[in-house]
Amino acid sequence: MVDIDTLFENLCKKLKTINDKQLIDLKVKFTNNVQSFETLQTLYNSEKLKIDNMFKDLVDYIHIKQVSIQRELKSHFDDLEEKHTLQQTMIESNLKIISIIEHIAQGISKQEIQATSLLQLIENVNKSEVKFEIMEYGPMKYKLDDNGFELVKERIELLELTTTSSNNLYMYSIRSQSQIMEIYNLTKKTIKEIPISKFELNGQLFTLQCSATSEKYLYILTSSGLITIDIRNSNYKLELKPINIPIKYEIPQSYSTIYDGKNSIYLFGGVDHDSIYRLDLTSYDIHKLDAKLPEPSIWYSMSIDTDTYDDIYLVGGVTKLGGLFQILKFNITTQNIQTILIPGMAPYSENYHDIFGVYVGASEKSLFIRYTKNNNFFSFNPILNIKTPLPSPPTHIGGESGSRMYYNPPNHSIYLLDNGDTTIYSYNIHKKTWSKEMDLSLSLKASQNISFSNFA
Repeated sequence: MVDIDTLFENLCKKLKTINDKQLIDLKVKFTNNVQSFETLQTLYNSEKLKIDNMFKDLVDYIHIKQVSIQRELKSHFDDLEEKHTLQQTMIESNLKIISIIEHIAQGISKQEIQATSLLQLIENVNKSEVKFEIMEYGPMKYKLDDNGFELVKERIELLELTTTSSNNLYMYSIRSQSQIMEIYNLTKKTIKEIPISKFELNGQLFTLQCSATSEKYLYILTSSGLITIDIRNSNYKLELKPINIPIKYEIPQSYSTIYDGKNSIYLFGGVDHDSIYRLDLTSYDIHKLDAKLPEPSIWYSMSIDTDTYDDIYLVGGVTKLGGLFQILKFNITTQNIQTILIPGMAPYSENYHDIFGVYVGASEKSLFIRYTKNNNFFSFNPILNIKTPLPSPPTHIGGESGSRMYYNPPNHSIYLLDNGDTTIYSYNIHKKTWSKEMDLSLSLKASQNISFSNFA
């Protein structure tokens, strides 16, 4: 028979043990939580102090610059003031002489003139030593350069908070023969394959540049429709969306595509075509624009100005006669196309050694261009018309030229994949250095379906 008192006592001891353990755990968690927040508070105070000191130094420097410019301006003003005083003295002297002449004309005697000690002035007049014209000392010729002020503002705008967590940069490669999509995580250096053979894919599929990426989807244009691949989820859900193409439209082969950052994909050129089309990603309607390319062409290297999402840059391209060594700037709002020539380069080449490039906005506002013939690499500011040589990439071009370039803002780097190469390189635009980024499983044709995306 169990003793109730003993059982109760044992239960109380066990309960006390459990409660003590839980209490200890809670105390440990509480202490850890307090310490964690104290660490967070310390980091916050440190970063806040850093920001305060940085802007204090900036304000101090601006004040020093302000005083220096004001001192320089005051010096120029003092010079003009001295000239002004001299002019006033000369004018007053001339006025006195004019007054004497007026008195002489009124019949004042010589004795009166001598009495007023003005005889010498009259003699000076007789000797023609007095000039009556007024010298000009001129207006202020110095003012603050507003362009410098705008440049300072642009630089200050670069100061911003950045997250310490790195975004993943992905590259998507569509292989036509095996009908698979390879997903390269360029941040973690991993590769994943996704089969896409369940769709009947004909026509344009897997030729040149018929894919584009948004922040949510990878799009592949085919004659069967638009394939959408959800790149936000690891299962990469695929869907086929029908495209509404009016009968009167003749969609070309080998067009080049780009996502506009809003809700459309633009199709440029194609074999024997100079047309521009817009695919609405809400209605899946195709619209032909009134704007046309200067001539039928393919194989453009395209990028969009991510500051405004209003200008698309088309670098290079190929026609039946050879390669294009020029840049086209297409404004989405006005549908205006501007041809921009590159200094020191003829607009055409009989050879198919092409140029490829990517636009970098923000403080750069330049295109970074790869000239495959001589392995040259340079930046080109189309506004200032300035071309700047940069270090050549540590890679080579095979028998068939071609490059794919992508700018990744978080790490200020341009990623480069050459045609038939098995290595991706990156160029840091701030450090001006090239780095080997990742080896690929097989060589890729950069001229075909290669797309990039960056998301957390």
